[in-house]
Amino acid sequence: NVSTVAEPVAAALAYITQNRNRLGASGRLLIVDIGGGTSDVTSVSYSIADDGKITFTVEDEDGDLSLGGNDWDEALYKKIYPDDEEFDPVRMRAVREFKLLLCKKGDKESTRDIKRIFTGVNRDVEIQMSRAEFDEATKALLQKDLIRQFVSANGGINKFDRIVLVGGGCHMPQIREGLQALYPKAEVAKFMPSQAIAAGAAYYAKNRMKNMVDTKFKVWATYGIMIQNEKRQQQIMNLIFKGMDFTDGVATCESKKWLRAQCATASEITCKVFESKVRYTQQEIAAAIANNDAKCVIFNERNKEKFKPNGMKFAMNVPQSYRDRADEYKLFVKMELSLSEGTLTMWCREENDKNWIPMSEGDEENEE
Repeated sequence: NVSTVAEPVAAALAYITQNRNRLGASGRLLIVDIGGGTSDVTSVSYSIADDGKITFTVEDEDGDLSLGGNDWDEALYKKIYPDDEEFDPVRMRAVREFKLLLCKKGDKESTRDIKRIFTGVNRDVEIQMSRAEFDEATKALLQKDLIRQFVSANGGINKFDRIVLVGGGCHMPQIREGLQALYPKAEVAKFMPSQAIAAGAAYYAKNRMKNMVDTKFKVWATYGIMIQNEKRQQQIMNLIFKGMDFTDGVATCESKKWLRAQCATASEITCKVFESKVRYTQQEIAAAIANNDAKCVIFNERNKEKFKPNGMKFAMNVPQSYRDRADEYKLFVKMELSLSEGTLTMWCREENDKNWIPMSEGDEENEE
């Protein structure tokens, strides 16, 4: 009986179980996870019932899939060996070991030079530097803008009870110091950077069969398709909204606004998918689901950076029975997002037809 648990949930679970006496019955954590190759920031809310059951909701997440602890290693390497055109494996190994030594130095020792000789294959490597120099050489890597924008989109830092730092990269003192400087009044906790996720996963495995842990997720992005309005203007009709709840593992929505299709030429209907990080309130989501006109956005120069093609295109061969009905017919679409697979699925139907026809996923690059 195999189950999975999201890493930010595992980290939050480990933190809560070890700090339960200091926490309230409910709260919200900002999980910052800096691993070897990626950085993630997640909003996780929790509630603890009287019987001890913990319910988590992953409300929002973002990150940088190309930034992690390895980038700090490379920046330190370039600081020490500026003339190297390529990374020497022996020197890089020494640099990584040296970084670990620097991270163990407290604030009082941050300006003191450390000198070490590392034994390599056929040669030794000598490095000398202070932690302060390392911090200065790598300070631009901490994605403060990403975190600031994420926090702002989620109501501001006052909406979080504390910031929890996990992942091996958070061993570096500059991570905690940088976030504390960004949010002076916030409580920033470095929590078992290398063990938190594993510890939380172990607790989850032990307690999920007892029904003592429950995890919920909200949709992480807004998805829509390109349509034309009555004035022949291009619009993005959003169907799945960031912040929607998943129900039984899926988030789904049917269009209330119809797609304009010309029978004479439309033997195939295609829908290009657009994705954005635009977040809506629960009231806006409810209104948009009830009436898609509420969140149809004119696609123009002002907002094209917010709504971008995500590389997906769905197509459907239009039945002859549709094309025979009128010069112009009304076509409705339905979109579904799977939580477990992270995949989108689409269907179409004509106004007078109750049966949904599956649309096939195509390659946008092959679109004529």
